[in-house]
Amino acid sequence: MTDEAAPKRVAITGTFDVANYGDLLFPLIADYRLGAKGLKIVPVSPTTGTTVFADAVQPVGIGSLISGEEAVDAILIGGGYIIHQLLLDVLREYRESGVGDWGVPALWLGATMAGALQDIPIAWNAPGVPLPFSTRMRDGMVATALRAADYVAVRDRGSAQLLGSHDGTTVEVVPDTALDLAGLWPPATLTATFHELLRRKSTPGDRQSFAVHFRARSLGETPLATLGGWIDEFARVHDLRPILIAIGPSLGDDADARDLSAHVATPHILLDDPRSLTEIAAAIESSRLYLGASFHGYVTAACYGKPGALVARPAHKKFSGLLEQIGRKQDLAFDWRQAFDIAARNYASGIEIRLPSSVSQSLDAHWSRIAAAVADPLRGRNARIRFLRDYLHHGIEFEGASWMLKPVLPRRRQEPPE
Repeated sequence: MTDEAAPKRVAITGTFDVANYGDLLFPLIADYRLGAKGLKIVPVSPTTGTTVFADAVQPVGIGSLISGEEAVDAILIGGGYIIHQLLLDVLREYRESGVGDWGVPALWLGATMAGALQDIPIAWNAPGVPLPFSTRMRDGMVATALRAADYVAVRDRGSAQLLGSHDGTTVEVVPDTALDLAGLWPPATLTATFHELLRRKSTPGDRQSFAVHFRARSLGETPLATLGGWIDEFARVHDLRPILIAIGPSLGDDADARDLSAHVATPHILLDDPRSLTEIAAAIESSRLYLGASFHGYVTAACYGKPGALVARPAHKKFSGLLEQIGRKQDLAFDWRQAFDIAARNYASGIEIRLPSSVSQSLDAHWSRIAAAVADPLRGRNARIRFLRDYLHHGIEFEGASWMLKPVLPRRRQEPPE
């Protein structure tokens, strides 16, 4: 194959080095969508670490993208909750690798720097913004990063509001790209995976199930034993077997699932050791409904037509934003008791979730805009040059002139020339 015929390489940034189901879907979805347009996806993360999921991607390090060692033709930022400046030393993977203080900001601000230095298109793949920026940061580096991008999309109106309004920028709101999941993995392709899960857990396939995702922070003041009792009651009333799913092992979901399992008396499946992303998807797709605190657990259920209840504790804007986009605002619960009431109502009604046509139309347009940005590398050149200038000004303003000169200063004291 000649160089001219080689597909363009598009770096996609995200936390693909962390064992969290939802985040790991983004490069697979991007490859599914952009691969069909002749583009090759290169996953990029703060580290090059692998996860416990056999079908997850192997990322390259963000440092190699910023340095230019990893040469690509365009940069795609997100998705996931990555547009922030927060320290993530709480994650073992980042703490042990020494990237906890800068790794995630590097996925958007550093990625913008990489795009400007390599003079290549930059697009935002509908990431989320969890918290407000300071006014100085929002009107400074956030604004210039937005201007440097050829196309900007976030996944909910709350994220767009937190970015602010800036002259010369347009921020689109599109649904989370994981809503394409049923196209990536059609239901029929997951059947064998679910049967293998049943065999692995020594569980007969004689009962239908309901999927539960529990994260300790969603519990609030409710005792864990009480939640276990509610699961038992729901299983008995509806004759369903619970599946307790650890969607994010790196976030402690495996330990949380085991803790909850100890308080569930009814026979259940404890999936505290998921081996693949498709195993998690299969467990949800094969269930009659979903209850849980995982955004992408609910997304998966909705993609496969399964009713659910989404426990929004804490009540991030991503939850209400998603449900508004798919016309299911009634599925939002602010505690577990409310979630079981919603789940019981949905199950009794026999509903099958159908994603509105607006979701697929919005996602089709989203991927077409990204492909168009990749195809036109000259369009955003002036904005990328401005970003580099603004970044230098920002660094000098906050750190002084020495910040700019430190890389070329001698490390040891030297005598001045005579």
